Amino acid sequence: MEVDANVGIALTFARSIFTKKIFESMEDLEQIPDATPPEPENPAALLRITPEIRAYWIEIANWALVFAGLTTLYFIVSSINSLSNTSNFGEADLPKSVAFGAVIIGGVITLIPVWFLFKFATLTKDALRTESNQKLEEGFGFLKYHYVFYGILAILYFGLIVLAFVMLLVVSSSRGGF
Repeated sequence: MEVDANVGIALTFARSIFTKKIFESMEDLEQIPDATPPEPENPAALLRITPEIRAYWIEIANWALVFAGLTTLYFIVSSINSLSNTSNFGEADLPKSVAFGAVIIGGVITLIPVWFLFKFATLTKDALRTESNQKLEEGFGFLKYHYVFYGILAILYFGLIVLAFVMLLVVSSSRGGF
């Protein structure tokens, strides 16, 4: 009987501590500040775009334009080359329609992120020239789209590799292993 009483006392004590912790954590939740940043006491402490930052952004925008232009030029040259050499694939002649479809798919995969990069570069340069925050935000939005596109493409590519590996395991196990 004494053991049951001790267990009951221990459970009551644990329950009271647990309940106290829950109420303390609820009180902490009520003290969470809102997501808006407080107004700084010193306006000079705000983020400033210095001439050095401005020069970096202009240089980044220029290199983004160069990269977008070279990638577009490479795609055009390689597309013309692949469409003109469709009958030179050895014994298996590739029909022009298949080659054209491959060029279209390659164009979508290549030129959409390049267009995002081009928009980032032109909007950023224009925003720095006209002092427009809206254009600068829009330009960085396109840079985000550029990286999101490549991130999704990398995830899809990794998924295809995993799928190919699983298919390899299934086929090899059905034939008796490696």
